[in-house]
Amino acid sequence: MKTIMLLGIIAILAITSLDAESLFVVINNDNVTILDNDINTNCASKFFVTTTVSGNPLAFTIVVTECDTIGPIADCFCDLDVSVMLKALKSGQYTVLLYRQFQKKHFYATDTTIFVGSVSFALHGTMGVGVTSSFKQSGCKLPETHNQTFTAQYWRSEADSVAQSVCEDAKLLDVASKNVLPDGKSSQWKYRFSRYNLLDNRPEYLYFHNDDNGIIFDSISAFTVCCIKNISKEWLDSDSAIAYAESQGGEAFRKNNPSYLVSASLYEALVPDSYPCWEIIYCSPNDSTNKFSISFDARSKKDSLVDVFPLGVGNEWTYGYQWSSYDYVSNHNDTGIVTATIIGEEIAADSTTWSVQQRGLLWHWDEPGGNSATPISSTDTIKLAELQQGRHQLFVADDQNTITRSLFPFFRNRDSLVYRFTAVDTEGVMQYTSNMMLRPGILRLTFQRNVGLSTVFISDGCTCMTGYTGNYLLRSYTVTDV
Repeated sequence: MKTIMLLGIIAILAITSLDAESLFVVINNDNVTILDNDINTNCASKFFVTTTVSGNPLAFTIVVTECDTIGPIADCFCDLDVSVMLKALKSGQYTVLLYRQFQKKHFYATDTTIFVGSVSFALHGTMGVGVTSSFKQSGCKLPETHNQTFTAQYWRSEADSVAQSVCEDAKLLDVASKNVLPDGKSSQWKYRFSRYNLLDNRPEYLYFHNDDNGIIFDSISAFTVCCIKNISKEWLDSDSAIAYAESQGGEAFRKNNPSYLVSASLYEALVPDSYPCWEIIYCSPNDSTNKFSISFDARSKKDSLVDVFPLGVGNEWTYGYQWSSYDYVSNHNDTGIVTATIIGEEIAADSTTWSVQQRGLLWHWDEPGGNSATPISSTDTIKLAELQQGRHQLFVADDQNTITRSLFPFFRNRDSLVYRFTAVDTEGVMQYTSNMMLRPGILRLTFQRNVGLSTVFISDGCTCMTGYTGNYLLRSYTVTDV
């Protein structure tokens, strides 16, 4: 946003989050347009706006109330704008107070009125006889098309660099996204920086966002935002923040609300010993009052993240291996020893792919049927991908059947994410359980700090006529390179 004197934008927001909607006014003689932009609301929202003006030239108050007269609630969110035009206002000091109403008669669960924000402005030299008002609402804004998702830290260095190129003393103020996936990634993060303009003796704010290819500079604004501070310390990335929010109730909210939206904001907590803080909000599009939110110290989990799967060429793990599968007429069993050795690596800009050779020495038997007279040798190679951002997600780049039968059943889907760096208990152990999205099965993994994967239990969870179960137990390991 820019500050202009006559046809001007003047804004003092009561909302501190970068990702919140923006409230400002445009002045043209004695006509004022109040703009409420980027309202994140239900796709079916239809606002009816009422406006009252009261007070005297020293302190006029304009109360704007947006009532959502929604039809049946849609299963989606979008951004839209609402504008109110007031004509023939008198000279004086004005404060706009914006409220939003949700009512049971319009399909909401409760009657609720919330305060959205405020903006102040002044008019000079206008007579103003008989104030009239009108309003209009935009349609849903089409989102930008993005094909990739990123953690909040992924573009942080480039955002710093671009901000410094615009204003060399700019410092990060906050980071936010309106739509974060359960893996902590988003197609778009917004970065806000601030600096103090000594020439004009005022603070300025710089706005940036990412697309698939990098950081884009949006605008610079000089409006005053109160009660916020620059981020002072290193902070936990969004994948770790979402993982913590999931463990504290976010996952349960998602399971109980199949239609959901997750937003995330990082800002400096306003306490005596200030520190960066994550605020994660889960909400339901069907009920504005149905939400789960959590705020926590963005420093507190960072030091506890340790390497639970050290990767390097030559590192090796040997497991006791048992695999059972069954079909309509028989059971099939393999038992013995399987060794995984990292034999190569391919380094890319955002990931490393490890070539892992699996060598098995297994006895096989069928029921009914017979046993193998001697152990059967087998050798194959899988590709283990490590993303070089956030907590370093790990996944096997192959088809589902190969991943399921491998020593490292790490899927890429959003329900069974495995990370190299994670929190551990006092014994240095991290136990992981996931209900796999691809099938109604279960995956249990145990990792040991600086050792790697120590136990695996995988099952399709089926009690029908076909299914499988795998159990692997670490017997020895060699970790010489990380």
